[in-house]
Amino acid sequence: MLDDFSERAQQVRSAGYGKGAWRKGDKMIAGKCPKCEKPVLRGNLHGCDVGEPMGRSWKAVQINCPSCGIVLGIAIDPVALKTDIVREVLEGLGAAPKRR
Repeated sequence: MLDDFSERAQQVRSAGYGKGAWRKGDKMIAGKCPKCEKPVLRGNLHGCDVGEPMGRSWKAVQINCPSCGIVLGIAIDPVALKTDIVREVLEGLGAAPKRR
């Protein structure tokens, strides 16, 4: 089993994946926008809320195409999620969160 893993790891390294694979001058592969079909190297972020119908909601980020503005994806905001978890734990322990 270990030999199989070692062989596969060597194949991955020789293919250029993993640590050190990206060097100065390498070109990043860009996805294409499904609407305008332009390459998307960088998206625009917008805040939004996601949630269940008639249920709890969470803060999220929406990624838009910089060329045409179509929504490329939505994901829960990890920073806001962490903040909510810390707040709920502190409230459960009876401690007040510090204000900045």
